[in-house]
Amino acid sequence: MISNTPKNPIPFLVVDRQKSLELLRYSKAHRQSFPIGLMGNANSTPNFRKEFKKFSGKNIVKIADSGIFTKDGGMSKSYSELFEKYEEMGTNYGIILDVLKNKNKTIQSAKNAIKEYKKKKRSFKLIGVTQGKTVKEYLECYKILKRIGYKHIAVGGLLAKKENTARFVTVRNEKFLENVVSELRSRYAKDWLFLLGCFHTKRYPLLKKYRIFGADFKGWIFNYKSPTEIRGKLIRQLERIEKEYKIRPKKSKIFTNRKYINLNEQFEIDEYEKILALKKKISKKIKNQEYYEKLNQLLSLQNSNSDELREERFEEINRFLHKKIYSLMHPKKLLVVSCSERKKIEVNRMPAIEMYDGPMFRMIRKHKPFFYNGVDLLIVSAKYGLMKPTLQIANYDKRLSPEQIPKLQKQTLSRLEKFVSNENYKEIMFSMGKDYLSLFDGVDNVLPPKCTVKIAKGKIGQKLHKTKNWLNKTN
Repeated sequence: MISNTPKNPIPFLVVDRQKSLELLRYSKAHRQSFPIGLMGNANSTPNFRKEFKKFSGKNIVKIADSGIFTKDGGMSKSYSELFEKYEEMGTNYGIILDVLKNKNKTIQSAKNAIKEYKKKKRSFKLIGVTQGKTVKEYLECYKILKRIGYKHIAVGGLLAKKENTARFVTVRNEKFLENVVSELRSRYAKDWLFLLGCFHTKRYPLLKKYRIFGADFKGWIFNYKSPTEIRGKLIRQLERIEKEYKIRPKKSKIFTNRKYINLNEQFEIDEYEKILALKKKISKKIKNQEYYEKLNQLLSLQNSNSDELREERFEEINRFLHKKIYSLMHPKKLLVVSCSERKKIEVNRMPAIEMYDGPMFRMIRKHKPFFYNGVDLLIVSAKYGLMKPTLQIANYDKRLSPEQIPKLQKQTLSRLEKFVSNENYKEIMFSMGKDYLSLFDGVDNVLPPKCTVKIAKGKIGQKLHKTKNWLNKTN
């Protein structure tokens, strides 16, 4: 049983189609050790309502709403019909119909809703919504909702309409939001409170401070970009770096209105390959690490088939959820390992996690910590320095020399500090030989204060065993 005022506010992920539920299964939302919420739209398709009900896990909490903020604004004709859909969805909570910034109409809707709700036994708990234009109106509306009989109340009307979209995804005034919530919490210390559309990582401390049950994403986090959009974004990023080196971007027939076309025709493909060839030459000339990484992503995109692209987009969402959402509920860990001499030779270029083929990497690939278990992975090498496991690298043969250590140490610590600055790590494990470990001398100066450092010591086999045990404890 989850408390009305849980220790950690629950993030509710908005889902409105079966694809979004597939993404959540892929990210193992239903297998996390902490509560994860789903918010579904009752006016979606019957198939979606069926799949929403089937999505289950001991940690899953479900809320359904009427879909008032969906693009078509579709709504049930009556509370009787709406509540039947809530039952059909197997939701834990169902939200009433509210009227934006209108206290009186929202109260009237709340009276109609609770009257219909009490006609028979329901499988879900009814959520009222407090609305208003001022803090005073919010408090008045809330007080009346409690008097009517509501035990679960959400705060609505805190969102502003984002330009050129039908979705209300932006909090209109952060100060006003906190004023409303602080006044409500000062009067009703133990009440169940929910903030509609207000979940954001930067707002999480506020949600914890006022012991909010949960909040949802109105900005649709699962809209992953198409290959065309990704291609355009990467080339714009490359052009930005080129400008820093006073390199004028090459004009192209396949790039119009800041968007790249789909490369369906042969002349388009030929033109694009010329652009890639030019970018490769520029990369060799300027030797910029960020440019190199972006170009590798572009080359990887070019060489991937449709199934691989779909997999990568799923992984992109998966990484986002683990990095931005799950880590809030359960602090992450970081594993840092050195490269291996043994590499795969089937292809010249592939992600680092696949290219290195020593015992440590074969074990890591089996665990996939950087995808599922709240563990991120970084790799350090003599050629590429400190890098993410997804970085596309070429097959090479280079050992770490004593002369290289001072310069690479400074670069390595700088990259590590940048990487951990926006993360919530509670523990970091270093598993590597003494030469590579020397690159991290002074690491305590770049890590968060409460982050614990562990080092896998011993011979190669012992390091592997200790690292494996550490990963198993993380699962």
